[in-house]
Amino acid sequence: MPMIVRSVRFGDLQVSGDQVFVFPDGLVGFEHLRHFVLVAEEKRPQVIWLQALADPGLAFAAISPRAVAEQYRLRVARGQLAPLGRLSGQPLHVLALLSAHDGQLWANLKAPIVIDQPHAVGCQVISLDDWPVSYPVASLPAEAYRRSA
Repeated sequence: MPMIVRSVRFGDLQVSGDQVFVFPDGLVGFEHLRHFVLVAEEKRPQVIWLQALADPGLAFAAISPRAVAEQYRLRVARGQLAPLGRLSGQPLHVLALLSAHDGQLWANLKAPIVIDQPHAVGCQVISLDDWPVSYPVASLPAEAYRRSA
C-alpha cells in the first residue's frame, strides 16, 4: 500500500511499505529514528539518501565506500550484524555517510551503514580496520550536501 513520506529535501515521496528500511538501533546520534527510505539522487547517481520517515528535515547522504576508496574492505565483529536478524544470504550493501565541512566533502569509512536489501533492514557498524571517520571525497561538490543532516 503506497504511503507519502514528507521530505524537506525531496518534497513528498510516494513509497510502498517494502521500500521502508528498518534500522533497529537507529544511527549513531539518531537512535530514536529507525525507519528510512532510500532515495537516489538524479544528478549524482552514486549518492543515495537515507530519508528519515519521522523527521522530514533529516536526510543523510551516503555513497559506496569503494567509490571514494577503491581498496576499501569492511571487517566487523559478527555481533555487530545482530540487528540485521537472520541474513537473506544475498550480499550486504555498505554505504558510507557523507558530511560537508570546511568546504570539503567527507565520507565516514570507520562507521558505515550495512543494509540487507531483501529484508529491508540496516545497521551502523564500526570497522575493525583503521579507516578514518573523515575521508576526503574529491569527486563530489561539498555545497550540495551541506544541509544533509
